[in-house]
Amino acid sequence: MAVRYNTFIPTSNLQLLLDAANIRSYSGSGTTWFDISGKGKNFTWNSTPAYTAAGPASYFTTTGKACSGPASNSFGINNGTGYTVIMFSKTLIDEANAAFQWWGDGYDNRGFFLHPGWSNNMMYFDQGGCCDANQRLAVGYTNNETKSWSVWAFRSRLYDRSQFCNGVRTGHDTTYAANINLNSGAAYVCGGSWTAQLNFFALFNTGLDDNTIFDISKALRSRFE
Repeated sequence: MAVRYNTFIPTSNLQLLLDAANIRSYSGSGTTWFDISGKGKNFTWNSTPAYTAAGPASYFTTTGKACSGPASNSFGINNGTGYTVIMFSKTLIDEANAAFQWWGDGYDNRGFFLHPGWSNNMMYFDQGGCCDANQRLAVGYTNNETKSWSVWAFRSRLYDRSQFCNGVRTGHDTTYAANINLNSGAAYVCGGSWTAQLNFFALFNTGLDDNTIFDISKALRSRFE
């Protein structure tokens, strides 16, 4: 089973789908970014965001904005099922403290957490805390990747935490993953200190296979071609 929201997204295990290019997800005004996965897990910007309407290439500019949603533990995610985050974005300035963050009981309450370009185009993907081998997967990128429109995927399975850029796996750690143990804190797709442009965000409560990640990435990239 799959559904088309301006691109092809499998619906199996899909827990969240936020799409700035789909009028059902964002009308062009207001602070609510509607979840069109069918789960009804809408997110809300803390103030009306800058929005560029450009058909499939529509996007939010996140400067100084936070976008929060339901409880972190309401998405059916745990170590056994794993998860996959897919995000289509363009980081404008390094030193991003946080993009998405799902809260847990680890260090700094990190369930899973992303610094998208903390410095020097490094991408830090944390799970269950920071910053041991079972908690952090750090990958270095180039300006052509982080400062251009790229599809990012972050996958966690018990013995497989991986990063993908535009459908290609760029980092991989087989260390047994730290426990996620999510709590009731509100989930964020933008933490308020990330200066970026954001077109698309999806969350699956399973670790998608490489081919599926590649296919989704290819479809999303066509929006800006």
